[in-house]
Amino acid sequence: MAGSVRWLVDKRVILIEVTSALTLEDFVEINEQMERNHQEGIAPIHEIVDSRGLITVNVNPLQIRSTLKYMSSPKWGWGIFVTESRLSGMLAAIVYQMTRHRHKIVRTLEEAAEHLEEVGETLAGALLESVRSLP
Repeated sequence: MAGSVRWLVDKRVILIEVTSALTLEDFVEINEQMERNHQEGIAPIHEIVDSRGLITVNVNPLQIRSTLKYMSSPKWGWGIFVTESRLSGMLAAIVYQMTRHRHKIVRTLEEAAEHLEEVGETLAGALLESVRSLP
C-alpha cells in the first residue's frame, strides 16, 4: 500500500498517511484495515487522512466511494483531510459529501488535531499530544 493506517489515539482516532500514487488496490487495502479498526474501536471513531505525500489518485470518486465500505460504519465520527492541494481537498470533499459524513479539509496535522479536540470532547488533549510527537 502507498502509505499506512494506524491508531493515533487508541480506538478513537485513526491516522491514514498516503504517499505516492493511490490505486484501486490501495483503497481496497485501506478499507480492509479500516473495517478491522472500526470493529475494535470505540464510537465515535474519527479519521485523519494525511495526503501531503500524495502524488496522484488513479481512481474516480465513485470508485472510491463504492470501495470504502467502512465509511458506512455506525461508529463514524469526523473525517479530517490534510492537504496543501485544492484539487485533492475538492476530491476528498466530494467523497465525504457522497457519504453524508462530517468532514473538514485542513492544511496541517495540528489543525486537524485542534478541530477534533474542539468537537471530540472525550479526547481531552490526547490527540494534540500524539500529533506533536510525530516525526
